[in-house]
Amino acid sequence: MNNVSLIGRLCKDPEIGTDNEGKVNRTKFTLAIERSLGDGVDYIPVICFSHNATFSSKYFKKGMRIGLWGEIRTSTYTNKEGQKVYPIEVVARKLEFADGKSKTPGNTTTEQSADEFMQTTGEPDGVPFN
Repeated sequence: MNNVSLIGRLCKDPEIGTDNEGKVNRTKFTLAIERSLGDGVDYIPVICFSHNATFSSKYFKKGMRIGLWGEIRTSTYTNKEGQKVYPIEVVARKLEFADGKSKTPGNTTTEQSADEFMQTTGEPDGVPFN
């Protein structure tokens, strides 16, 4: 079983990736998460696809506190020095605001989760890692 749940603050606005038609198809961001013992902060890279990417690109901003559920993904590559690198990131499956009501750029209040956003926009779930 590969499940992870996190609550943390965005270190910066999400980086947005688009398809050939200019539609958002992925976002990447880093969550800063305080350790439970108070002995530091962990920085967790997160990637979103499909409706989660659209949702995070529209509503998430640097400093916001968010919650997510997802899974850990690993990969491997060789860097310029010829060393193997094993990056780890979290693929978000569900996103929510962790501070309750949030002011969006248009000064409207939202408590919408990414799942609710998908239902209202009718976007298909094209997540590649089911």
